[in-house]
Amino acid sequence: MLHIGGTNVSRKANAIDTARAFAKKGAPSPEELESLVGGWTAEEALAIAICCALTASNFKEGVVRAVNHSGDSDSTGAIAGGILGALYGVAEIPRDWLQQLELCTAIERIALDIDAITSGRMSSDEAWNAYPGW
Repeated sequence: MLHIGGTNVSRKANAIDTARAFAKKGAPSPEELESLVGGWTAEEALAIAICCALTASNFKEGVVRAVNHSGDSDSTGAIAGGILGALYGVAEIPRDWLQQLELCTAIERIALDIDAITSGRMSSDEAWNAYPGW
């Protein structure tokens, strides 16, 4: 069994495998998600988020499913949103959700800059000037 920083990696791998197998059955109801796990630990929240992302046909459907259960739905929704955002892109996030997002412009700039940095369109000097370290 592999431990990283006190975390049992085998449990996380099992949670991911369980989520993938669960998702093959189709879109789960809130009750079915709760039977998978409660979302109260990192690996449980990840499992719910992965299951919701794998069974969603779009960003909104996946995030709404990820937050509509009685477990740790804010965490599962945040994780699912990250996965689905990476999958579908910002254009698929409902506009009315973005309009209510605090610091939306700053978050969008950071996301675009991360893309520019990782794709090589922004140099390390430009990144340092935009986001200076201490």
